[in-house]
Amino acid sequence: MANERQFRPTTKLIATRNVKEYRETIPAWVTADDVVLELGCEWGTTTVLVAPHCQEIIGTDISAECIEEARRRHPHLRFWTRSTCRLRCGSARGSRRST
Repeated sequence: MANERQFRPTTKLIATRNVKEYRETIPAWVTADDVVLELGCEWGTTTVLVAPHCQEIIGTDISAECIEEARRRHPHLRFWTRSTCRLRCGSARGSRRST
């Protein structure tokens, strides 16, 4: 039987005007229970700042070169090469990074 918790949206979408504003929102919006999908992570500079605040983070970027650099700089984090237009909804848990 369905219950009210199944239909409550829990996804938070956070959009900011610039990187400084985005980084300043981390403590206010990201919690230890969150799973974060960062769109346009470039080299993972902000991804690594978000990581300590959440359960899991996956950085994505359309540029394979940026993702390779992010993986080199932050091998303990997960990065995917993806177009934000082609991302599919669903749980990323248990998935390995892909290109």
